[in-house]
Amino acid sequence: LNYAEQLKFKRDIVRNALQRIAHLDVPVLPTIGMEEPWHYRNKSQVPVGLVNNEVRIGFYEKRSHTIVDLKCCPIQHPRNDKVVNTVREALRKNKIPLYDEKKHTGIVRHIIARTSFSNAETLVVIVTNSRSLPYAEQLIQSLQENIPGLCGVVQNINTRRVNTIMGQENITLWGRSYLIESIADLKFHISPHSFFQVNPIQTGALYQKAKEYAGLTGSETVFDIYCGIGT
Repeated sequence: LNYAEQLKFKRDIVRNALQRIAHLDVPVLPTIGMEEPWHYRNKSQVPVGLVNNEVRIGFYEKRSHTIVDLKCCPIQHPRNDKVVNTVREALRKNKIPLYDEKKHTGIVRHIIARTSFSNAETLVVIVTNSRSLPYAEQLIQSLQENIPGLCGVVQNINTRRVNTIMGQENITLWGRSYLIESIADLKFHISPHSFFQVNPIQTGALYQKAKEYAGLTGSETVFDIYCGIGT
């Protein structure tokens, strides 16, 4: 669908859910879209694997765990794509063992990149199947040389045989363990485990609309719950 039709489709999803599930006949206003609905995602998380001795990094094929290699994604921030391609080259060059989901062997499982739109910073997370990460120094050097605004490289350890992407333990290999993003006049420290909306431009628009509709006078007490980092 073209973007205008996508916005109509999303409006219908909300309207149908309210009528069918909640049995509420309430007006649902048109979806507020972006001016440029491309390259807006601030977070990329992609699986890593070896297929026919070739490094594959991308997304899973539909209804499978077969990795489709991907060099770029048109809705990702371009720097996140650059992180993935830089790590791909470092993995290939240094022959770092990649995770085999069926055998539960190998080391590198996922690559996560988070980029701040307001501060132009990028945080890289390498998810591993062990505490050791061979050629970590070479990997960090490659990221430093290729990724402008690199603020930190973190190793996340996930040794469990599960579909969950991240484990609980993080080791900061270089720089900071968080990046800084701003929405309106608020600044947030986003760590590898933080939940933060993936579209910061629309997040700002959403919060501004919520404030407008709330019509607060300054005398109210407002709770922010179940919203992730606390925006």
